[in-house]
Amino acid sequence: MSDEERRSNSFVVRIWWEHPRKQLEGEQLLWRGWIQHAFTDRFRYFRSIGEMLSFIQEYTGSLSGETRTEEEEI
Repeated sequence: MSDEERRSNSFVVRIWWEHPRKQLEGEQLLWRGWIQHAFTDRFRYFRSIGEMLSFIQEYTGSLSGETRTEEEEI
């Protein structure tokens, strides 16, 4: 993937709540999600923010807080 492709990406994200199959007293709702890369139409279902970020990083590279040069800042 080129540097230009890594700088600009669009994603569609959908998040929803699900009841556990056997809801016990005090049990919390579970959240689920779906993410799609807008350009390639590739998508993935996920159960955690980490899984969502992993998908995004396949297109952007690491999101570990790397410092950017002034040219890369928007």
